[in-house]
Amino acid sequence: MGLDFDEKTVGKCSGCKKEFAMRAMRAHIPKCNSFSGRGDATVLLVKSPHLKAYWLFLSRSSKATLEDLDNLLREHWVECCGHLSTLRTKDGIEYASEGWGKEGLEENMRSMRRTNASKVLPAGASLL
Repeated sequence: MGLDFDEKTVGKCSGCKKEFAMRAMRAHIPKCNSFSGRGDATVLLVKSPHLKAYWLFLSRSSKATLEDLDNLLREHWVECCGHLSTLRTKDGIEYASEGWGKEGLEENMRSMRRTNASKVLPAGASLL
């Protein structure tokens, strides 16, 4: 049986292993002793626009690239069969994993590999 579109789920904190619903997890992460001392890290919320049951909080270093973020999402959440990735910001800029298109990136795409995630994803930013 699949998940309902509005089904709520709980997630497990990778630090202390306690389980929380999404809102409670958002409040828990800054207080969790397992994450103290990570001064340059930013916490991101990744969630499905269609299924409330799919969400994930990630910790991102200030040096991380979009490719690093893409690899992390593939490892823990979305990888199924090796498709290339694209991420689009709300202002329409599209970033792609290497190998997209016959000669690499299409003309309107930028490389995930060379793009600092902190510059593209400031606090409150969204990707489509």
